[in-house]
Amino acid sequence: MTILFINSIRKTKWGGGEKWILNTANGLKSLNHQVVIGARQNSILINKAQQQQLNTIKIKNYTDFSLISCLQLVRYINNNNIQVIVACLNRDVRIAGVASKLSKIKPKVISRQGVELIKNQWKYKFTFTHLTHGILTNSFSMKKLYDSFGWWDNNFVKVIHNGISTKKINNSKFDLKLITDIKPSTKIILSAGRLDKQKGYIYLLEAAKFAIEQGKDWKFFIAGKGKQYNYLKQLIDKYKLNNNFFLLGFIENIHPLLQAADIFVLPSLYEGMPNVLLESMLESVPVIATPVNGTPELLENNKTGLFIEIKNSKDIFEKIEYIFDNPEKTKQMSQLAKNNVINNFSLINSIKKVELYLKELLAN
Repeated sequence: MTILFINSIRKTKWGGGEKWILNTANGLKSLNHQVVIGARQNSILINKAQQQQLNTIKIKNYTDFSLISCLQLVRYINNNNIQVIVACLNRDVRIAGVASKLSKIKPKVISRQGVELIKNQWKYKFTFTHLTHGILTNSFSMKKLYDSFGWWDNNFVKVIHNGISTKKINNSKFDLKLITDIKPSTKIILSAGRLDKQKGYIYLLEAAKFAIEQGKDWKFFIAGKGKQYNYLKQLIDKYKLNNNFFLLGFIENIHPLLQAADIFVLPSLYEGMPNVLLESMLESVPVIATPVNGTPELLENNKTGLFIEIKNSKDIFEKIEYIFDNPEKTKQMSQLAKNNVINNFSLINSIKKVELYLKELLAN
């Protein structure tokens, strides 16, 4: 197959969806498919793709629909015999869908939905019923939502869970003593992701405030960058947490940091299928998360991790305390969680499922 991934996300943005594209593209390439990634010039995505020796094209989808971009895509499809287009943002879907209809090749167009991007409104109905051949998502919760619109049959939305590499990599543990004083008794609480309102980090900050007020020797770290950085820094100052709460910025390889952590907390208000939970579970780090969207498909409460209430700082604090007060129970949960990732969420299995899905689509 010749497969084109299109993602016109802003140059500086990097998240789970972009990581999925790279992982899937590399996996399909290893299975002898021709793969191309289309993204904005000088974007993090296109730079990483080029570093990994993937074929790329620069795209200029900056608005809901661009006729010039569409015609350029038609020419590229015809010249390169593109059979499948996997489009990520809604504007990418519109341009790819129209370009497919105008081209000689008529490639299949798939919308890849890692987070909820479709509303029950006529403009979305028109786009996704007329310009795509299917939707690929990573959670049954999203499929259930989209199917409830009543726009298509049960096979239109396909669920393939994210996967991660389960190969053992010998990373040296991240040295947090370079950032702050760490005693043998100090407990390390980690979170990671874009610094956006969606991630619920203000509730983790408030939980840290409770902990310090009660004299807990806990230190909190968030790996990631984003538009809430300055706001979170202000809250850290306001709550007098400068010695206990740290924003680390973007960390390329999260595994050394996970190996230094005692707990991983994901207090999100909504999620797709969070890779970072899989990575934490693979490293046998106890996980605490809100039961939103695809998270319950990864995590079983009281068996492979603990759920926390959405927007509930006190519950975050209490669940962290429970983990530290119950080491044997925690050890059992962490081992079950690791086994679950290895058995059910390996990257190679996920990629083979994507390959089979695309082949079936072309056959039909």
